[in-house]
Parts: sequence; C-alpha cells; structure tokens
Amino acid sequence: MATYTSKGWKATNLKYNGRSSSNNPYTAGEFSEAIPTRSANRKTDAKTNRPEETSTQIYVKIRNGRVVDLKNDGKDYQGDEWKAFTIRQPNDYDGYGLKQFAENRNFEWTDKYLNEARGFGDRIKTERENNIKDNETARRTNDANRILNETDQAYNETVPALRQEKADEFNAKGDKQVTKVNSINQWSSSAVKWAKASPTGRYVGNRSQINSNASGGQGEFLTSLVNDGYITNKEKKDLLGTLTTSYKTYYGSTRVTAWNYEAQGINPPVGGFDSKYYINQNEGNSNLEKKWNNAVKNDDLDILVRYENKGNFAWNDYSTVGKSAGYRGNKEKPTAQTDAYREDFQKNFSDADRQLIRDNQLGLTGERISDGKPIRTVNWDDGVGGDLEVIIGGSIAQRELTEQDKFKGLGLDMATDAINELNKARARERELDIYKGLPGFSEIFNMNATLSNSILGDSGVGGILGTMGVNTSQLEESFEDQIGAVTGVNFNSSEYNWQKWFNDTLIKDIESKSEVLGFGVDYNKDTGEVKIGDERTTVYELEEDFKKNFIDNYVTPRFDQSKSMDEFISYIDTIDKETEQNIFQTQTAVNALRDVAALRAEEFYAGLEGKVGDSYQKSFNPEFYFNPGNSAKYGTVNDAKKLDYANQKKEVAADWKKAKANPNSIAYALTKKEAKDFGLTGSRTGVTWAELAYYYGLDLKDKNSFAKLHYDKIGRSKNFDPARDVVTDSDVKSFISNNVLSAVDDSRDKFGDSPFLAFVTPEEFANEILEGIDPLENKDEWKELLELYGLDESATLNEVKEYILESVRTGAAKDIREGIKYLNQKSKKPTQKELGVTYIERDEDANPEEDPDADALYKTFKNAGFGGTQEEFYETFLPDMDRNDLNMITQGLEGLQLKDADMSDPFTALGSVQGFLGDDGSDLFGSSDEDKDKEEDKEPSYFDLFADEKNYDNDYASDSGRELITDFTSFFK
Repeated sequence: MATYTSKGWKATNLKYNGRSSSNNPYTAGEFSEAIPTRSANRKTDAKTNRPEETSTQIYVKIRNGRVVDLKNDGKDYQGDEWKAFTIRQPNDYDGYGLKQFAENRNFEWTDKYLNEARGFGDRIKTERENNIKDNETARRTNDANRILNETDQAYNETVPALRQEKADEFNAKGDKQVTKVNSINQWSSSAVKWAKASPTGRYVGNRSQINSNASGGQGEFLTSLVNDGYITNKEKKDLLGTLTTSYKTYYGSTRVTAWNYEAQGINPPVGGFDSKYYINQNEGNSNLEKKWNNAVKNDDLDILVRYENKGNFAWNDYSTVGKSAGYRGNKEKPTAQTDAYREDFQKNFSDADRQLIRDNQLGLTGERISDGKPIRTVNWDDGVGGDLEVIIGGSIAQRELTEQDKFKGLGLDMATDAINELNKARARERELDIYKGLPGFSEIFNMNATLSNSILGDSGVGGILGTMGVNTSQLEESFEDQIGAVTGVNFNSSEYNWQKWFNDTLIKDIESKSEVLGFGVDYNKDTGEVKIGDERTTVYELEEDFKKNFIDNYVTPRFDQSKSMDEFISYIDTIDKETEQNIFQTQTAVNALRDVAALRAEEFYAGLEGKVGDSYQKSFNPEFYFNPGNSAKYGTVNDAKKLDYANQKKEVAADWKKAKANPNSIAYALTKKEAKDFGLTGSRTGVTWAELAYYYGLDLKDKNSFAKLHYDKIGRSKNFDPARDVVTDSDVKSFISNNVLSAVDDSRDKFGDSPFLAFVTPEEFANEILEGIDPLENKDEWKELLELYGLDESATLNEVKEYILESVRTGAAKDIREGIKYLNQKSKKPTQKELGVTYIERDEDANPEEDPDADALYKTFKNAGFGGTQEEFYETFLPDMDRNDLNMITQGLEGLQLKDADMSDPFTALGSVQGFLGDDGSDLFGSSDEDKDKEEDKEPSYFDLFADEKNYDNDYASDSGRELITDFTSFFK
C-alpha cells in the first residue's frame, strides 16, 4: 500500500516466503496421510438358511368327548384317551386347524385348552416369521459388503493420482501469493507517482480518481486483481482507504495555503463583520451556506483547510465581493429605545403634572372610604374651583339647589317630630318599668297577667287548649286584654299606636304646613362652589304638589318599610348629611348628580393610574417628534412644555438638514470605550451621520427614519419628547364637557323633577341584583357575584340574597327584624310588650316559624298536635322531671325514630314515650322523688297573689298537670 507521513510518501515492498512451484514445491508422497487407501475385506458369509417352515406336536386327553388335559413337552403320550395333532406353519387352515382336529376326533374344546393350544400355534408362527426376516437381513448384508469391497478396490487404484493432484494444488496457491505481492508492490509505486503529480486546487476531483475503476483511476488495476482472484474486495477497499487517508494528509499539508483574515479580511463601516448575518442574508444569491455545507459534506480541503471555518469563508466572500457590491457585513441595530418607548401616565408624568389633572382639573381633593380603603373624590365645598366643579356646577340650576334646600328643611322638621314623639313614648316606658320594680306595685301592674295565669292554670284550660293545638301564648295575651277591660287596670306596657300617629298627626301636620325654613343656597358660576347657610333662616313656600310628592314618595314608603320607629328615623337621619346620603336611606337629587360626576372623575383618574399595555400607551411618533408643539393636532400643554417643544422642533430640523447635506459630517462624539463598543476603527471617536445611518440601516433622506435614529442616539439624552402625552389638558376638559356632563344630564332625566331620589328597599335591591341569575346556567355571572360579596362557591342563592339584605340594611332595621323573627320562632306574637315601644305593631308580622332551639322531645309532641311553647309543654306535662335528666333524654332522642309509638295526639304520644321518662314516682334513672333536694327553690307554674303563704312542698302545678293528663286521656278515648 501507499502511505504518507511527515517523512514523505512510501510505496510497499511486500515479499512471499511460502512454498511454491519455484520454491521447494510439494510432492505426492507428502499427502499419504491426507489421502490414505481404503480397506476392501468386509465379510460376505452371514447365515441365510434358517428353516422357513415350522411345526409342533400337541397331545390332548379326551374324556366324555371333552378335553381334560393338553401336553406340548416333546414326549409321546399313548393310550385311548390321548389324541395327537401337529400344528404347522404354513398350513391350509384358516387358523391352526384345531377346530378341524376336534371334529375329526369327535370332541369339544374347552376355552382353557383351546386358548392354550392356540398359544402353541402363535409361538411357531412367530418363530417362522423371525427366521424369514433374519435370512433376508443376512442376504442383504452379504450383498452390500461385496459391493463396498469392489468400490474400495477401485478407489485404491486412483490414490497415487489424487496425491499428486493435491501437491499441485498447494504449489498453485503459493504461485498465486507470489503474483499478489508483486502486483500490489507494482500498484503502490504507481499510486505514489500519481499522488505527487496530481494538480493543486482540485482536491475533490483528484480524490475521486482514487476509487475510480475507469481508465486512469487507482481502483482500475486493483479491480482486475479482484476479478482474477488475487485479492478480495475488502483488501481492495483497505488499500484504497489507506491511499485516500494518506492523500488527504499530503494534500492538506503541502498543497493548501490558509487565508490570512487579519491581513486580508475587510470590516463594514461600523462594527465588526457578522458572518452569520451575512450568510443568512444571502445577498446576490451567493448561497454561501450551501457551498460551505457541500464543502463539509465532500471534505473539500481546498475550502475547509484554507478558511478553517464558515465565518472566514463568508468573510472572504464579503471582502472580495460583498462590500464592493454594497452588501451589509453586519445586521443593522434596532432603534431599541425608540421602538420600546411608551408614554405612560405613571412613568412619564411628574407629580406636579398629575396633581394639575387630579386637583385643579378634576377637583379630586376630597376623600371617601370604599372597602376600608381611602379613595380620592370631588370636594364640592373646598372652593378650589376646578374645571369639573365649574362645568358640572354650571349644569345644576339654582332652582334644583333651592328645591333641595326646601326638601331638607321639611325633612328635618319631620325627623324632629318623629324623634320627639319616640322620646316621649320611651320616657313613659321607662317610668312604667321603674314602677314595676317597686315592692308591692308589681302585683298591681301585673294583675291582668296574674289573674289570667291563675285562671288558666287552676282550671286546667291552658293545658287542655295546648294539647288541642291552640297557641296558648297568644291566648294568654288575649285573655289578659279581656281581663284588663274588666278590671280597668291596663299598665302592662306603654303601648303606642304608631300607625295612628303617622296617619293622624305626622301626615296631617305636613299637609297643614304652608312654608318651611331652609338654610339658603348660593351658587358661584366662576368657581362652581355652592355656599349653604349655617342657620335655617330662609323661608320657602310649600306648594301642594311639593307636599304631596314628599308624603307619597318620600315619607310613606319609608314608614311602610319600617318595623320600628328607630328604623324609620334611620331612613331620614341622613337628610342633612351630604357625605352619608344613599338610596337606602335618603339622597337628594343634587347630591346624586354630584355623585355621578364624582364617580366619573374618580374612574377617569383611576384609569389613568391603572391602565397598562400598549393599547393604553403612546409609542414613538415621528411627526410629533419633528413638531411636538402642534396643539391643534396633539392638544394643549402647560407653558413650560411649550418652550421645550419649540426648542426640540428647532434642533431636530437643523440636524436633519445637516445630515442630508453632508452625511460624512460628525453627528455626535463618543468616549473611547463607547467608540469601541459602537464599532469605530482606529482611534476615532466621532460618529458621522452616514455611519449612524449604516448602524441602524436607515435612510437619512427619509424623515421618519431620521426621527427614529435621532431620538435613539441624540434626542433621548436631551429629554426630547417622542410622543404625545397619554392625557393633555384639553383631553381632561373634553372628558368633563362630554362624558361627565352627558352622564349628569342623563341622570337628571332619570331622577325627574323630585328633589330626592326614590326609596329603594333592601329586598328590591337584592332582587334587582339577582334577577336573571341562575347559579347553574349563569356560572360566570354567579362567580363574579360571589367574589363581589366575598362568599365561597358553596353559598346558595338564598344565602347570597340574605347577605345582600344584611349588607344594605340599617342597624335599626336589622335589630327589630331579628327580634320579630325570634318571637315567631317561639310561637309568640310580636308586640310592643315583647319588643319595646319603638316597635310599629302590624298583624302581618305574626308569622310563626320553626324554633331552631327546640329540643327533640318537644318537637315530637308539637308534631302530634301540641300548640303551646316548649316551656308550657314542660310545665304542663313534665313538671316533676329534673331538667338535667330531660336534657339528657332529649339529646338521646335526637334522630331517634319511635317506630312503634302512637303519635296521633299529645296524650297517646306521652303514653308511648312514658317508659323513657320513668314510672311510679321515679325518674329515668330509677331515683325516687324523695331523693331530690327538698330545699330546692322551685318556681310555681302559675302566679299566686299570696306568694308568702305558698307551700312549695305542695306542688300544685305538678298535681294539676297529672290530673289534666288523667282527665283528658279519657276524653280522647
């Protein structure tokens, strides 16, 4: 083979030292062991005369015509009883002739001896068959051995020739090896000569000749050796592979000169050469990527060794072709600062700018609390006189302000009357409470209740009616009233008919008024400020329509909604508190219109502070950059900005003119480090306009392009403004004049001519919010509603509604409704006696509900028809039971179902559960009444006028209870 090392080329010099026809040839005698003679003396005399006819003689002993014995032992048996018979194979019988033998000798075989005789026949039959088979086998063996002996004798005669043939074969193999090594040596010398003479610059073409089988190719001669059988394909492949590797080493080290990029590489005007960018741009369709990849694929040393890498390959192309053709040698830089610029309210507006909009234009100098957090709002009384207060204040006419003041005066008079009347009723209530507590007086004041209690208790009627489903609490109250009519004593409570007072006193008083005192109002059109007097000295006449509207739409709805006078007063106590007014209590129309304007202003300013994203920001505007002071197009700004904008316009225009006239003039200077980072060569630190244009890849003659590069490198450092402000002075004024004023006008139309807004009950508000919302069908709206009120997803529609009601009700409304609900749960009618004199008694409030505190035992009897309260039940039916024991029983009855109990009426129900309560004067645990603490202070079930003489050891109520049960058990049977 031909190899190349650092010492140069070297051809092969192979030698073959093995035996051949010319070197110690092989002889026939050397192969006597490899080709031995064969033995020809196999035996041919195997025995073939075994008898092929067999027989045996049997003797049978006959008695009475039947066989009684059988012999086959070779002996001769004589006598009349013995008969002889020879069994032969082959024979003329179907079997062995035994039946014919019996017929001929006139006897019968028994099964035993017949089977035994047949066994002798089977034996000679098998013997004959074996003899025939053995004779045939012996004859075949003799014939086969004779043939083999003859064949071996013939082969032995050819052995000498075969041994000589083998010697010739080995000599031929040696001769072939001699030819092989000589041929390879010859090819190797020729290959070395070819490599040295191959042309430079055609590495890939030269290399292709190595494996070529065509004429002149290095594979041609080796292929002939393969075809003639001197070498294998693998040997050919190895020889050519070694030549290919050696030629690559030789060509790369001696024929290719590396490209000197330091001396020959040319850089772009600004920045270093970027090979990746240059290749990707593929300007001029040079297809450098494809060419380099092909060079790698083909292992083209003329490219790979010369340029070492793809970058140098591309750089050479730019240096020799691309630059002169005007192709870019690096990617233009983006105007990153210009492109990324966003005009943002928070970032680009100073505190003074934001304050100008917030305070001086929108008038957000006040503060309100929402969700526990302070929110800026409009202060209509601070005298600042912002744009919003002037514009919106001007839309609220003097007449509206006067009507509001008149309404406020009438409302304050009504509130004062209501408060005074309530205070009188409370004073009487407190006075009666004091008397009730004095010794001896309590019996007098409670006489009606005492008599009612004693009569109902002593007669047993109270307990009877309870078992019949009658509400005994309401019965007792009715009975007290009837007794009071008889006794003439009616001091049980300070009852007051508020509905009568409302109809006969309050409403008539309002109807009779012809004038009312107000505070007086004055509106300043220049500042938008409204001044309200400190004292009610201004007299207003009251028109009939005004009073009717006040009674029908303000007073009556609030009184009808109220359950107590405290609740009624809570609805009107904000009439003179502007900041606390709302639709659930009292809100004037003027206050509501101001709220509309204030909310719009709050939302507008909050939007400026909270808006994020490109859609809410201003980006770089080339036209604005050249002429930012164009107020007709971009809106008005403050005076300081006007001066800055004029300077910006002048300087940008001058620079553009200079850049177009002389692109090679200096645009601006850099430090040495900045110049190096920018890509300037040598010691230069001044950047020309042309270099700046190349750096960004922009056209100096294009106005928009120049604006972008100018701001990115020059204008930004001088604080030039690249875009219109997110909001300008004129934007705010336009918002007030259009959006806010329009909303106020729409609301005025909605409110109508009334000086106050319609009263909204909590129920109406809750129904409005929940209208059309189904938690299953409107999942998104339902989720938003739960999030609004801070409720989790497990909340039901009724729970949400109740939460809304609780959140908008006044404290007085909530308190009185809780009291009414409690009494209904206890089966007691809501009255002033129970709830206090502030309660407005109405029959529709009596709506009994299930008592959530009632125990299981009481519920059992209530379900059976008992109509009294839980206390009345225990006092009537179980007066002797220890309440601790009863508590344990009722806890045990929770969830218990009395399958066999008869619950058709209270008495049979009592009998059904009697076993649970103990019999024969014992309690649930078997303790007798005598074991109880006899000193225990027990309350009587019914009031006794002579309590001092009461003997508590005689439990009258307990006895009565037992008698009542006995009497009425028979009554129901």
